[in-house]
Amino acid sequence: DGIEGRKSVEIILAIYQSAWTGKAVKLPLAKDPKRPAKT
Repeated sequence: DGIEGRKSVEIILAIYQSAWTGKAVKLPLAKDPKRPAKT
């Protein structure tokens, strides 16, 4: 369902954010998280 899918995507985004920053990420994520710029 849509809500479960959103939760799954949120977990994946948190993993990427943690890997990018090297820091722990709290869930739920902000509604408009700041994403690192593409390099």
